[in-house]
Amino acid sequence: MKYYSFLVVALLSSIFFFSCSNEKLITEIGSGKNITAATYDGNAHLAKFSFPDGAVLSTDKYFEVNGNYISNNKISKIKPYLQYLFVIIPDDYKVIVINKTTFKFVAEYVFSDKSEKPKDIAFANATEAYLIMEETNKIYLIDTYYHKIAKQIDLKNYPSSVYVLGNKVFFTIPLDNTVEVFDTPSHSFIKTINNVGEMPYLIYKNADGSKLIVISAGMGKVPGDFRDAISLPQVSLINSNDYTVISTNDINPPKAELMNQLPFDFIVTNKDWGFFISQDYLIRVDLEQPIYSIQIANKPFKSLYYNQIYNELYYLESGELISSVYYADPVLAKTKEKLNYQGIITSFIFY
Repeated sequence: MKYYSFLVVALLSSIFFFSCSNEKLITEIGSGKNITAATYDGNAHLAKFSFPDGAVLSTDKYFEVNGNYISNNKISKIKPYLQYLFVIIPDDYKVIVINKTTFKFVAEYVFSDKSEKPKDIAFANATEAYLIMEETNKIYLIDTYYHKIAKQIDLKNYPSSVYVLGNKVFFTIPLDNTVEVFDTPSHSFIKTINNVGEMPYLIYKNADGSKLIVISAGMGKVPGDFRDAISLPQVSLINSNDYTVISTNDINPPKAELMNQLPFDFIVTNKDWGFFISQDYLIRVDLEQPIYSIQIANKPFKSLYYNQIYNELYYLESGELISSVYYADPVLAKTKEKLNYQGIITSFIFY
């Protein structure tokens, strides 16, 4: 009883404090957030906006602090981890690390000598990250404490996605039709998961982490798959303890023509709804009953963003003249709020 009384007193005190303050309270849910967006106009910028009104807080935080543009090529992804932002710029063959609070340059990982373009990065712990490249079989183990490339790991074929769950790192290898399991304590591959559908391409965990969810692209769409035959994308559920494949089902929602579509971004909500985007569609899959899927929208989105703590779904529509960031219901994906920007947004995060 004392514990609950203490909570009530603390809550009332907090409300009183903020009501008396002249500072605007920035909430973590819905309106009133700040967005960091990678914009592009011939140079790349790290801009700050308020969401959803689009008020410009800074046209380029990186330039303000460092005195130069971060790149004259597009930023493909911004990945926050601990006190850093990892900024992926494929056409520069590099990943730039900046301080998340000050936007000051910290370090960079450069792969121009091998003409390798970074694609995505996943963080295993406070000192290790795993970087995959575009259409190359190399994986790089990154020391995020000393900001060094610690190790190169070679595969038979290129990974299309990377995901960390616990002390394991998972790589989808479409041309091998496998998911490879990497153990971070031993720095070795410990398992190959087969029978996960045709061309496993994207991976995420379910809400409680008991399952891994793999979206397979289907035949005839993945770079390097030269078969004339094409097939539907598929969803596979994998037991995350023993890596057995529980089920694999075609994704074939009404009113969506997915046969020629390549899924390229995927998230799972706290209620086990899976959302992925392809060239022309936003699709939702019921991961408790994965035979069921529906078309949410028939338009080209660039990326998805999910805030797991607050169960918030966002997606980006990027055009040459205008870009929009949508805040949507995490079940029906119905738009609640939208930020419009006169220009190109290539990636964004909230924090």
